[in-house]
Amino acid sequence: MVAPSLSVRKKSSVKPQPKRVICPHCGASVHPSTVSRHIRQAKAPQDPSQLAIPNLSPPVTPNPLQPATPSPSQSAVSSPSQSAIPSPSQSAIPSPSQSAVSSSLQSAVPSPSQPVTPSHSREAIPSPTPSSSHSATPSPSHPPSQPQPPDPSALPAGPSVDLNEESEENQENQEWIDILGDDNRMLPVIERTGLMDEPTTPPLYRQPTLEEFDADTMLKEIADLQAARIRLSAITPESPEFTSIKAYKLQMEINLGHNAFHKLRRTFPELPLPSLKVLHCEMKQLSGGLSFIQSLYANTTSAHMMRYRAEHQDDNLHRSDERISDVYDSKLYRRLRQSYVTVDGKQLDRKYFSDPRDVFVGCMTDGFQVFKRAKHTAWPIILLNMNLDPAIRYQWENVICIGLIPGPKKPKSFNSFMWVYAEEMVQAAQGVPTYDAEADGMFDLHVYGPLGSGDMPAVASALTCTKNHNAKHPCRFCRIEGVPIVNSSNRIHYVPMKRPAGYPANPLTTNNLATIPHDEFITRAKLVDAAPTVKDRQELQQQFGINCTPVLSRLPGICFPYSFPLDFMHLLENLLKNYTKLLSGDFKGIKNGRETYIFSDKVWKEIGTATVTANATIPSSFGRRIPNIAEDRTFFTAEAYVVWFTLYAPILLRNRFSRPKYYKHFSLLINIINRLLSFVSTRAERDILRADIVKWYEEYEDIFYQYDPARLPTCLITVHTWLHLVDLMEQSGPLWGYWCWVMERYCSRLLRAVTSRKHPYTSLNRRILETQTLLAIRNTFNLHDALPRYTLAYDPHTTTGWEAEEDGPYSDIKLHGPRRVIRLDPSEFASLRNRIAVYLMTRNHLSNRASVLSHLPKKISQYTKIQLKDGDTVSSVHGSNRLEENQRLATFCQYELLVDALARNRTVRPVLDGRTFFGELERVFVLRLRQNPAIKQNQDETLVLLDIHSCDTSVDTYNFFEYERHGAREIVDASALRAVVGRIRNGSKWTFVRRPGVFEHATYIYDDEDELEDD
Repeated sequence: MVAPSLSVRKKSSVKPQPKRVICPHCGASVHPSTVSRHIRQAKAPQDPSQLAIPNLSPPVTPNPLQPATPSPSQSAVSSPSQSAIPSPSQSAIPSPSQSAVSSSLQSAVPSPSQPVTPSHSREAIPSPTPSSSHSATPSPSHPPSQPQPPDPSALPAGPSVDLNEESEENQENQEWIDILGDDNRMLPVIERTGLMDEPTTPPLYRQPTLEEFDADTMLKEIADLQAARIRLSAITPESPEFTSIKAYKLQMEINLGHNAFHKLRRTFPELPLPSLKVLHCEMKQLSGGLSFIQSLYANTTSAHMMRYRAEHQDDNLHRSDERISDVYDSKLYRRLRQSYVTVDGKQLDRKYFSDPRDVFVGCMTDGFQVFKRAKHTAWPIILLNMNLDPAIRYQWENVICIGLIPGPKKPKSFNSFMWVYAEEMVQAAQGVPTYDAEADGMFDLHVYGPLGSGDMPAVASALTCTKNHNAKHPCRFCRIEGVPIVNSSNRIHYVPMKRPAGYPANPLTTNNLATIPHDEFITRAKLVDAAPTVKDRQELQQQFGINCTPVLSRLPGICFPYSFPLDFMHLLENLLKNYTKLLSGDFKGIKNGRETYIFSDKVWKEIGTATVTANATIPSSFGRRIPNIAEDRTFFTAEAYVVWFTLYAPILLRNRFSRPKYYKHFSLLINIINRLLSFVSTRAERDILRADIVKWYEEYEDIFYQYDPARLPTCLITVHTWLHLVDLMEQSGPLWGYWCWVMERYCSRLLRAVTSRKHPYTSLNRRILETQTLLAIRNTFNLHDALPRYTLAYDPHTTTGWEAEEDGPYSDIKLHGPRRVIRLDPSEFASLRNRIAVYLMTRNHLSNRASVLSHLPKKISQYTKIQLKDGDTVSSVHGSNRLEENQRLATFCQYELLVDALARNRTVRPVLDGRTFFGELERVFVLRLRQNPAIKQNQDETLVLLDIHSCDTSVDTYNFFEYERHGAREIVDASALRAVVGRIRNGSKWTFVRRPGVFEHATYIYDDEDELEDD
């Protein structure tokens, strides 16, 4: 298994310690920079009676995941019962890895048990003897409320001291200044340790505070900060190492092997490229052993992006409608925010996600076939960074691959592989010292993984260790028990809510599906583990539906079953595939029964032919081309099924069923899918959705299952789990937050890296390591612009566009070139000039067309496409004359205008109403108007206008917009544009295809409040 990228332990070789020298006076091993001071201290006369007993316990290396902090029970002055020996975390003995400055600072901070002397040359501490059992703690009857200067006569004999000479304390202060530099960015670190407190007495006589004894932690923090600053400034696009980084990226993108890369070096000897082996070693050193998540905080750009979770986690917290728009709105996440972190049964003193820089990750895994014919599988394990904006969260460069489970077969026990991930996450929850570039300081990074997802077999095998989807207890969310077909060799268990006659009744109902709580799940799993015999274990496994205790139950924040929600992508694919088979009569030999829902072969072929024909008039932004569903169903993917069912099928299946109730049942399913795919939902919407799902499920059993034991195969677990989807939205977050489309794309990306049939898993491991290393370098040195996602083979075709100001009326619109200047003088544009004049007359309330025509600008700037912000792009007919093979038209659009409902009665005040229109976009252009009182143009203004050939639209009985002929051409303001639409031909009429989510009517704001009241 590949070493995890989320590494909190050192995976590389041990770093070499700094060289040390032998003191010629005492033979001790010291740092070269402190040898002079050490000799002065060793030569100084000593009075053993005046020295404190040093720490007799060996120095303990502090846990890097849990920084040492002083105990609240300790004080600066030891009690009579306490020893003067400092704790290991407060020991003044420097570790071998500390610098000279560290040693000097530790020696400058006296122990509470050490007598303070004014001597500037430190006295060496003698080796402890067994008889040294007394303590230098002051007597309890005379506690030193304020430390006083010692009597000079009681000072040990030593060399004379010149008080005017610069003290060694000042030299050490200068070393502090050298470390910190001229800025004050480390002041919070020093203030936290108490070393910046203003002393009430001279430094040599001040009683030290407890925080001063934590100098080790503070020095390590400063050293890490300095190392991070130096490291981040090491690589720039002008650095010589950047050439090697680009060569590494190119080699990975085009799969250059050792021989091909060596030929490249021999062909171009002037390029300073090392061998491929050396290049990989250099990249490994540049990555510095940082995990991918740590590298995200190494530059200000990604460090700011990682704070998206903290900035938006409370967006919907106090809303009365209980709005859900991201995983932060789930009950699982909100419960964790109110809970203390628990690691292996030990509760820590902080809550989940209490730090804005805490990281929320979700785990995914799935198996994919390495070769098309040979049955070799591999199982990558990826993490989704939930701290990022959803707009970039699922892009491949933000996916963290932590390992690969090799094949050729599926592992029998996933726990042995997932143990590595569980161990890493347990340690990451305790904290990892990390540099934050935005705050310019060190902090403890905490990573929590309370969410996991995948298809049903992957989650059951790798994450929850439960029975598969064909078992007696296949549902991990409720207690439903499957039933097999009696007197049949088919041992698969099915889960109908209403069982056939002769079967035991089901105690559960569609409105009463009790969930198995977390504690009960863990108790059941432990009972399975503790079974005394193999037979007992098998019986418990079948009774509970649990194979063993999952190793992921150790993860802090895990809560069964809602930490492992259902993957909606695979649910959609499975249900829609089986639904297609049911309608075509190909589902496991099950025919109509007492219903007549199956299409005839002739009708089914007509539907397949119409599907292929419609591809040319459906914009490519709607999805991929759909194959013939009647003949080429083997080429259908999850995306193809979703696109066909939600966009094509509602139009193609109209009036084709033998009975209207089948189409109503089908329409209800499509309506449910569209609402489940929505990005935002409220409590009221979810309540209605839950009731509609129950209604659809009951109709499904009545039409396809018919309560016949022979038709039990229609009651699959993939149909039953739809009853839990609304609960999952509330408990785990919206369904799009953890579906597996990102997992499928990542597997297909890995598949391209297999270059050896003999060693395919070596190729996959290498690709994962290369990808994560390159992305870590890209984040660490802030090379996002210098290292783009893809290396372009050609220079990009630059086109001139137009974009309005952010606060302008066209802030949501962007125009794409090429730009073309059109003169309105020629006669061929006379019709266009007239339409522009009519638009201005309506806009400015004018009646003289000739006057408007005379004041029109002579030129307009025409563009090719218009794009809505975060939305559709509509092409214009006359914007570009380029014709491509298999071109898909995207020129028809939906727009909205205000129409006077009382236009025929000119004597009354207009009543404006928003209405939806459709048409073909012929031109999109920019018209610049100057101030002109003749046409009531009071100021200079820039207008973005659309020349649209409208359609005479009507609405059919199923509320679809359709047209048979075009209407008049008209000029429309670009702000009225709503979306791009497709078309499907049905006889002599065209039906418009609209994607879900396009709003029907905008909200209009009137300038005059009186008009608003009148309307």
